[in-house]
Amino acid sequence: MSPDHLILNDSESAAQALLDLVHRGAREIRLYARSFDPRLFNRPTLEKAIAQLVIRDVRAQVQILTGDPQNLLRDAARLVALARQYPSRVQVRGFNDREFAAPPGFYALVDKLGYLGRKNDFEAEIECGQLEPVDAERLAREFDKRWQESLTLDGIFVAGL
Repeated sequence: MSPDHLILNDSESAAQALLDLVHRGAREIRLYARSFDPRLFNRPTLEKAIAQLVIRDVRAQVQILTGDPQNLLRDAARLVALARQYPSRVQVRGFNDREFAAPPGFYALVDKLGYLGRKNDFEAEIECGQLEPVDAERLAREFDKRWQESLTLDGIFVAGL
């Protein structure tokens, strides 16, 4: 994390920081959470910002990875709606917890630079800032590895879990 990173202690500040990251995003957003917090991820302003990104650039990609697909449907329905509306550019995958334990915490990685996240589910503090290039690459590789190990959730849209 660069020296100018912030520590946020409330969901309003974190939601605004996430929105700012998405607005600055040019090409790719990776979102991971074992359980998506609706105070951060189920906001109309975030939904609109992500939609604007994928409309603005046909090469834009948003990858949403969850450890709890039912939570995603319940607490981040706006993200699911984006995946339904833009299925080739907003993709959702998840873990089968019986086969693969989802790591704790959450993070958003925007264009392999901007970062917002919490390392576990029990801390109140949320870090936000720009990652050093080596840290950004490491986090992107970890995400991509988990993405490959995860299951597609095409049925989430049909069955509604």
